[in-house]
Amino acid sequence: MASGVQRFIRDVGWSFASLAISAFAHFILRTFLARYLGTDDLGLYTLAFTVYSFGMIFAAVGIGAALIKYVAENKEDAAKIGIMVSSGTITAFLIGSIVGLVLYASSSTIANNFFDMPELEKLLHIVAFAFPFIALEKATLGFLNGKRLMSLFASINITQNILTIIFTLILVLLGCGLTGAVVGLVVPICICSLFSLFAIRTSLGKTTFEQYIPVTRTLLVFGVYVALTNGIGMLWGNMDSLMIGGFLSEEAVGLYAVAFLLSQVIQIPSLAIQIITTPTIATYWGKGDVGQIENMVNRMMKTVAIFIIPIVFLMVFLSHEIITLLFGEKFTPAVLPFQILLIGGVFAAILTTVGGTLSSTGYVKVLFKLSIAGLVLNMVFNLLLIPPFGITGAAIATSTSTTLAVMFVFYLWQRLLNIRIHWEWFAKLFTFAALLMGTTYGLGIIVNSYVCILISFIVLVVTLLKYFVTKEDLRLIKIIMGWAVDDSG
Repeated sequence: MASGVQRFIRDVGWSFASLAISAFAHFILRTFLARYLGTDDLGLYTLAFTVYSFGMIFAAVGIGAALIKYVAENKEDAAKIGIMVSSGTITAFLIGSIVGLVLYASSSTIANNFFDMPELEKLLHIVAFAFPFIALEKATLGFLNGKRLMSLFASINITQNILTIIFTLILVLLGCGLTGAVVGLVVPICICSLFSLFAIRTSLGKTTFEQYIPVTRTLLVFGVYVALTNGIGMLWGNMDSLMIGGFLSEEAVGLYAVAFLLSQVIQIPSLAIQIITTPTIATYWGKGDVGQIENMVNRMMKTVAIFIIPIVFLMVFLSHEIITLLFGEKFTPAVLPFQILLIGGVFAAILTTVGGTLSSTGYVKVLFKLSIAGLVLNMVFNLLLIPPFGITGAAIATSTSTTLAVMFVFYLWQRLLNIRIHWEWFAKLFTFAALLMGTTYGLGIIVNSYVCILISFIVLVVTLLKYFVTKEDLRLIKIIMGWAVDDSG
């Protein structure tokens, strides 16, 4: 049992390292490109990267996710796994090639007719070349994840991100400009996908045509549903940037990209915690212990709220300093959108901590429908707010739709799972935080703003510890941080 627990913790550590380094790599690249290429080219790069990100979801049509499921279910049957992996990698590469050709052929239409940015066409041609390799890597990483070979899984992801930084910096500094930046994004995925295939070569099995057809059908039936759900979530997350590109200019896209990138930093700890909470909730659900689920959901959300609100407080009041320090004075128009995005970001981070609750309890279709509703809502808000208010309107639209979606998820938990959310506790916390921030802003106009920020931050932390954190909460925090041992059994 001890070895199993140790392996689980080690795997989570690898997963977190992979996630953190990926986020760090993208942050470094956006910061460098913003300073070196300027707002217009950063906007074009953001749009090209958005298309690349969609390729991450659709190029393999969810076959990677399907392999995670079926490889994990058939760990003891090496022959069956070999057939699945061979069939999956072949199918993924073929579908990725087709999707890449479609993107290449439609690049002119996308760049000229939709975005009215002719410079984008060449960048999409480069991105299209990556799609077959994206699909191949998704399939091989799905196998590694299903087998829980997380050290190799994370090593490939980490290597890819490091190579992306190296290639991008070298090509841009050599004078290749925006084209070099996109090539620097594509080359590492090609290298790492081929390496990942080489790494699992001994697990590939021989498959006949009679075996290939039913296995591929099984993988696609599951994979397509996952891809559609993830695609909707991805589209929801990028709807504001896409619609800014359609309504405004590449400079506006670049400015908004900075605001959105910084606002996503607060999500990283929640994503890491979700790795632990998702399977735990599934275990409790299997035992029919809804009380434990309710306890975990409320405790984890409270813990994250207590951690994240002081951080967001500083980010809001020091937003101008953060953006100018990292990106320069020309990006100051991104300050207000950044502050607005942080509001919805707080609610999203709290939910993300236990964001696997609906899927862990079998309500995947409900989650799929909710994603569609959220996407439509976000689109409507952006249509209404971007034309009159620009990137600030996009930030309001995204923050509002995110907050409403989080509230509706809480409602679904109560309705479907009979989980009681501690609404009163959260209402008091957010009311206090909002009043304190308003007071800080008002006093900052009269006296030195930095003094006000410091005093208010101290008041915020002391109040949280005194009135919002119980002894049990403190012990839970210590266990999470590794400062105490969980002896509850």
